[in-house]
Amino acid sequence: MIGKFVATTLLATGMALSVSAQPAPLEELFLEVAAGQDGKPTISQDEFRLAKNEYYRLNFVCADDADGTGFQFESVSLLSNSHLRVVSAEGQEIHMQGLSFHALQCDEAGTIRFSFYPVRSGTFEFTVQDHAEPANIIKGRFVVE
Repeated sequence: MIGKFVATTLLATGMALSVSAQPAPLEELFLEVAAGQDGKPTISQDEFRLAKNEYYRLNFVCADDADGTGFQFESVSLLSNSHLRVVSAEGQEIHMQGLSFHALQCDEAGTIRFSFYPVRSGTFEFTVQDHAEPANIIKGRFVVE
């Protein structure tokens, strides 16, 4: 009887461990940037609502009408309060495992991605700017609850 209990307990524990070891589902986020009619950057949305400890991938999508200046994304506060996983561009991946970076920049059309887990709640500002002199800057925020 005790042997059956131990075997059942070990099987149940093993099943629980294997279920919890599966990666969390990844939610794709898209931030598209393009040059507006006035030449200044426009973004697809200026607020993202996220949950702490959930898994996300931000796709920074640069349109082909960058007016030759390119675009840059920065969110030091979000990056500082997240566990970073993978950065990819043009099919190449950099596995971060918690290390950090400062900004994403595209000089032509394309997509740069990074995956992350926000580990702290709060409101974290981001900026997207072109490389004109002076730079045209647009702001948004990530709200992590």
